[in-house]
Amino acid sequence: MWKLTLSFVRLHQNPLIGSPDPSMADNDSNSSSIGHLDVALNHKGRQQAVLVAERLSKGPKISSIYSSNLKRAYDTAETIASCYGGIEVVKDPELRERNLGDLQGHEYRELSKTVPIAYEAFLHCIVHV
Repeated sequence: MWKLTLSFVRLHQNPLIGSPDPSMADNDSNSSSIGHLDVALNHKGRQQAVLVAERLSKGPKISSIYSSNLKRAYDTAETIASCYGGIEVVKDPELRERNLGDLQGHEYRELSKTVPIAYEAFLHCIVHV
């Protein structure tokens, strides 16, 4: 009998502070919605990726790594892969964060003012998984 172990990694650090401008990528704020915006990890996000890679390397051997094709997710997956001799990371756009449409790139506390219709729709939507 074989055993399958799945590990899911999602970093908490948000690289934006209300602007989809990639130059904001080193701001250590967790106040903006990102969704499908393709932004890099900020400094703290890179630190978190290293820490999770080190922790996972002490557990069961990882044989496959899958990631969304967004830079922040792929860079995290590559960091983890480096602890396992650089195994291939398979990019899959189906693993992306939820697309937040007009809400993307705005500060959460400002959504009701900057994009009120999209914000109301978001509050009342039902997500089917």
